[in-house]
Amino acid sequence: MIPNPKSLALPLAGLILLAACSDTPRTPPPAKPISDDAATDACAMRLHDLCGPMLLYFAAKHRLPLTLQELEPYAFGPTPLLFTCPESGLPYQYASDGLTRDGDPWRLLVFDAKAVHHGMRWGIVGLPESGTHPADLRVVQLTESVYQEYVRSAPADGP
Repeated sequence: MIPNPKSLALPLAGLILLAACSDTPRTPPPAKPISDDAATDACAMRLHDLCGPMLLYFAAKHRLPLTLQELEPYAFGPTPLLFTCPESGLPYQYASDGLTRDGDPWRLLVFDAKAVHHGMRWGIVGLPESGTHPADLRVVQLTESVYQEYVRSAPADGP
């Protein structure tokens, strides 16, 4: 019998979040890490709320979800996950394989559809797990130029 993901949420959440937030030195994220603004910015807080369920999903399925909506059963508590930017009203963009940029191991996974935060975008970047490190997710603010580096490096769709 496969256990209900919600019954695993609390025990796994602590272990995964502890591992993901370890003090092990790693390459820093591509943009300014979550700042004091993030403590009061509703968009940053929504993205932060997605990180725990993403890590739980990854722990359970050994991959990231194909859509953000697949995270709903992994949410903590009664508060539903929100998948839109509160400032623009637009849905967050999601790249399940992550967008990359040259020379940067961090992958851009979730991000604002528009740069509506004083010309910046909030996003979630991640590092895949390796033999020595667990998967890691961080909420960051991206300048438009850093965001464009990810977009330019993205493979073109279609033949």
